[in-house]
Amino acid sequence: MVVTVTAPGKVILFGEHAVCFGKVTIATAIDRKTTVEINFQTGSDFVSLNLVDLVYYIKWPLQQLSQIKLDSLVEDDHGDQIGVYNDEIGKILEEIVLTGINCANNGGLKSDTTSKNDVILSAIESSKSFLFLYLSMASSYRPEKLPEIDVTLSSNIPVGAGLGSSSAFSVSLAGALLKCFLGTKPDNQLINKWAFQSEKQFHGKPSGIDNNIATAGGTLIFKDNSIRQAHNMRLTKIILVDTKVKRNTKTLVSGTIARRKMFPEIMNNVMDAIGNISTKAWEYLNGNNSYDLKTMVEMNQYLLNCIGAGHTAIDDALATARKYGFQGKLTGAGGGGCVLIFIEDAPEELVENVLIDLNHGGFQAQAVQINCPGISFQ
Repeated sequence: MVVTVTAPGKVILFGEHAVCFGKVTIATAIDRKTTVEINFQTGSDFVSLNLVDLVYYIKWPLQQLSQIKLDSLVEDDHGDQIGVYNDEIGKILEEIVLTGINCANNGGLKSDTTSKNDVILSAIESSKSFLFLYLSMASSYRPEKLPEIDVTLSSNIPVGAGLGSSSAFSVSLAGALLKCFLGTKPDNQLINKWAFQSEKQFHGKPSGIDNNIATAGGTLIFKDNSIRQAHNMRLTKIILVDTKVKRNTKTLVSGTIARRKMFPEIMNNVMDAIGNISTKAWEYLNGNNSYDLKTMVEMNQYLLNCIGAGHTAIDDALATARKYGFQGKLTGAGGGGCVLIFIEDAPEELVENVLIDLNHGGFQAQAVQINCPGISFQ
């Protein structure tokens, strides 16, 4: 049996950073995906993980994994036994990851932290999330015997660009593994619960936005753990600009929190303003013509600069867009990463011209579809 599952990436349209302070945030699924394929390997006595984009292919003996007890299961309010990730479990998982047998002839994973480049760190984090989901689900759904599976993951979502690469990974992997363990397609609520725990491994304290949008798809508004889906979404396409500047979400969010401690009244007012813009933008996206999108986008970007999320590369990309009459803003944590250019119903020729200009300027720009479907089982 082969199980194939895809899940989309995402962009934050409005409200990044402010979500950490209980304000309105709007996210939408994009047409960039992660694909998980699971093949059952009866008689192999191994579990293997092939991270295609990282050129890492790792396997572990079933005999070794069957002796690992994570003690991660907690029964939630709906009676589901869900694995709960924490730092202690993370330490156990990293030890297991580093004992994996390298099948890619690329040097393998090294325990010496001084030698861990970005690719190796990504491979370790991805492997830890896989083992967490695999071992925890086995304890919950099939404690008598671990399944022999070969898992292959591939993606066209850039890592570390604020496009939800880890959530697409977590959601697609959780969905595929659940189908393997349960023998039937799981419901989205169960997938989302497991994916959120996987996200803790990548982000420490995730907001829950990314895994929700990767699971449900479409365009969602978040506030105080309340989620609503957009209807009659009027935007279908944006320009996505990769500044090629890597950034760290944890560091940027921590910086915002530090500014709030230093200037609480100022930062609270800024977050209130971002939240108010998000509320008006939601009304616009659902058909209210009382507000000007360009003005809201411009104000949102200035406020994000105010809290320390800006970068000169972001400024340069936005300056190029303004030459053609477009407005844009950073998406995600900022500090580099990606920029959104809102093109609404602009002529194709004008869109093509700004794309050419941005790409000639050293950025990687492309038009992408938004409001796309969520997790999909093939």
